Amino acid sequence: MSGQIQFFVPGVPVPEGSTKYVGKTRSGKPRITHDNPRLNGWRHKICDIAVLAAGKEGWSFPLDEPVIVIADFYLPRPKNPKFKDQAATKPDLDKLQRAVGDALACKGGVLAEDSRIIGWYSSKRWAKTTPSKPPNPFGEPSGPGVRVTVIRQGVVF
Repeated sequence: MSGQIQFFVPGVPVPEGSTKYVGKTRSGKPRITHDNPRLNGWRHKICDIAVLAAGKEGWSFPLDEPVIVIADFYLPRPKNPKFKDQAATKPDLDKLQRAVGDALACKGGVLAEDSRIIGWYSSKRWAKTTPSKPPNPFGEPSGPGVRVTVIRQGVVF
């Protein structure tokens, strides 16, 4: 069993957005929805790939221990970016992180809850090519997505 997992989730990263109140359930609890309809699909994709990676490493999950998460977001490059070499553009890095943290702690996910994340190291970069190209298993990803590394802090290496 390894003390870390690493995986790549292809697709345009979706930030955690604002939530809005849309009424009450039959039991009287508030019904909340996200303002970005693509968010749930993005979270499920991250959750599913994370569970596969953790299972391959023999992890028993959900983990209820401290972890550090490294997330490198690869964004589609606009035709005329303001900053040629740096992805200093929307979406906000902290909102991208929140979506990954929530996805790792999804129902049946790798983490018991996202509060187990004790450290984040993250970056935004331009994707090297368009998503229509085949994925490159080595080096930089060939299209938009996120490369995630989860490092267990309660494991002796």
